[in-house]
Parts: sequence; structure tokens; C-alpha cells
Amino acid sequence: MQRYILSRIAQGLVALLLLTVVVFVITRLSGDPVMLMLGVNYTPEDYAILSHYLGLDKPLPMQYLTFLNNVLHGDLGYTLHARMPVIDIILSRLPATIKLGSMVLLVGIVLGVPIGVLAAVKRGSWLDGVARTLALVGQSVPSFWLGIILIGVFSVGLGWLPIAGMGGPLHYVLPTACLGLFVLAAVMRLTRSSMLEVLDSDYIRMARIKGVSERLVVWKHALRNSLIPVVTYIGLLVVAALLAGSVVVEAVFAWPGTGLLAYQAVSTRDFPLIQGLVLIFSAAFIIVNLLVDLLYAYLDPRIRYQKK
Repeated sequence: MQRYILSRIAQGLVALLLLTVVVFVITRLSGDPVMLMLGVNYTPEDYAILSHYLGLDKPLPMQYLTFLNNVLHGDLGYTLHARMPVIDIILSRLPATIKLGSMVLLVGIVLGVPIGVLAAVKRGSWLDGVARTLALVGQSVPSFWLGIILIGVFSVGLGWLPIAGMGGPLHYVLPTACLGLFVLAAVMRLTRSSMLEVLDSDYIRMARIKGVSERLVVWKHALRNSLIPVVTYIGLLVVAALLAGSVVVEAVFAWPGTGLLAYQAVSTRDFPLIQGLVLIFSAAFIIVNLLVDLLYAYLDPRIRYQKK
């Protein structure tokens, strides 16, 4: 197990290193930030001075090595426009994203898992039909379109909820509903399909033959073994979607988190800020991936990792 964990950490570090190279190159292919900062009327001398000041006059390999060396020392650089430490700006925006993501995960898990279980147990009933329809709609509706509709109905039309920003509990309702519908639908659909497979297994039939109560069979034996793919999805895809996919939702609702910060960084071609955000997102994804692997052994004792 220990060797497996160390191997996974090493693979994550290599993936993160390769990702920095890809992001470094792609961000510089998107445009010249010096021209964007100078505007229309500027002289070649102005361009040369600003490029030298920002370190963008050096060859790309030297720029990357400088960036990588700074990251290893805990320095993500300074933003091109505000000239503030990238790490300070990200850390100031991260709590808002974590709060919104926590609410979305809470809604998705608390509602998605029980509804998925009941839909599997009541297969073919009206409840199963409603659950499947909700899953289809939730995973098909674009989040930005849903956000605009929610604002138009509940904020502009009815005036019940605030349009944008982060404040009291009411400010969480629309962004949570917008992101939570997709998570709820995905968790519910995956729980239902996994439960259907487990409920048809031999050991579940044997438990029922022995007279074990249906509630114990469903909510203990079947649910625990069906949670492995659900945990994988929640840990990897959902967390990744909440970190990176919240860009659109935070932009629509002007939520002051890392998603809105990423949108602003791309719009202004702020290379250091984009690179810092991608590193933070990737590190979070790799850590969650490792935690999910370790959680497998708890959910299913039959799982054993072979030493390589």
C-alpha cells in the first residue's frame, strides 16, 4: 500500500509538470498581453520597456524555467495588471469557491444518493420515471442558460432572490441550484445504475433468502457496495467540475471566487494568474484522486493494491 501511494504521488507530480508546459505554451499562443496593456497608441520603445519589465522579452524556454523555479520556491509570480502576488489573489478568492462548492456537493449527495437508491428499488415505477427524467434534464441543460433563466424568473420577475454577488444565505440559492442540478442528476443516475447491478447479485438474493430485512439489505449491504463508482465520480469529476466548471456559473452570478478570477485572467491574458490557477486546480484534482483511491479499501475490503 505504501509503495502504491508513493507511486501515485510520483505520477501526479509528473502529470503536474507536463501540465505546466502545456498551459505555459497555450497561454502564450492566445495573444500578446503587452499590446493589450499598452492599448492602441504606443511606440516601439514603450513596447520594449514594458516587455523587459514583465520578463516577456526573454526566450520562451527561459521564461518557463524561471516560472518553474519560482513555483518550486512557493512563488507563483505577480499578476501582469495589478502587480500583486498571484498566490495572495487566489487564496483570497478560494474561500468563496469552496463555500459554493460545498453547498453544491451537499445538495448533490444528500438528495442524489437517496433518490437514486429509491429509483433502483422501485424500478419501473412513477418515481423511477421522474428520477430518470430529472437526470436527463439535469445533465443536458447548459449551466449558463439555466443561470440566465433562474435570474430572469426569480430575481428580475419575482424579485425573490438577489441577482448576483456574495452576501447572505439567499445569495447562495441560485448559484447552488444552477451547479447543483447537474451534480444531483449525475449522482442520482450513477447511484441508480450501480444499485440495480448490485441488487441483482447473488449475495443480495442470499441475504433475502435468509430473512434479512429489506431495509438492511438495501441501505447497508447493497448501498455500500454500489457507492464505489459514485465516490469515484464525486471525488474526481464533480470536484474537477466545481473547480474548473464553476467559471461559467461564477461569471453569470458575479460570484467572487476562483472561477470568476479565471474568467477575468483569460479575458486580460494574465499569464501568471492563469498558470497559478491551473496549478491550484490540478493539485486539488491530484490530491482528491489519491484520497479516492484510499477510500476504495474502506468501501470494499476485497480491493487490494498489488505492489509494483
